[in-house]
Amino acid sequence: MGYSKLHLEALNQGKKCLEKIDSIKLHFVPQVIGWKMVHTFRAKNLGGNLGLHHYLFCVDKEYSKVIKTVDLDNE
Repeated sequence: MGYSKLHLEALNQGKKCLEKIDSIKLHFVPQVIGWKMVHTFRAKNLGGNLGLHHYLFCVDKEYSKVIKTVDLDNE
């Protein structure tokens, strides 16, 4: 099997993937599942020193429950 045949097979597979992506984009309906909020506050750390802390909160669409919390200072 020559490289030109491998090249054509890879090209055909790539075209099929792009067609599938276009089909997904065409039929995709966005749906709101929640909200994201970045919160910055001043608080004491474990050593007792004041510092700024940054968190990302993901909440459900009714703002009744926190789904996920991410400490942005540790990233």
